[in-house]
Amino acid sequence: MSEKYIPSKDSVLRAAAELPDAEKSKTETHEVALDKKRNITFRRIKMKDANGKGYRWIFDGKMVVS
Repeated sequence: MSEKYIPSKDSVLRAAAELPDAEKSKTETHEVALDKKRNITFRRIKMKDANGKGYRWIFDGKMVVS
């Protein structure tokens, strides 16, 4: 991802919808392409939710919300 690019909230949500199941993923990070030049990187963390799933994806970067 470009250093100067800060994705919007909508971009992060669209990218998150394309993520694979964190439980089945073999990698600790996953990049989703927004277009030819920009990607959003998500990181897999271990964190149990109400359904007992052990892994979730998180976005560690900054985003534009307004």
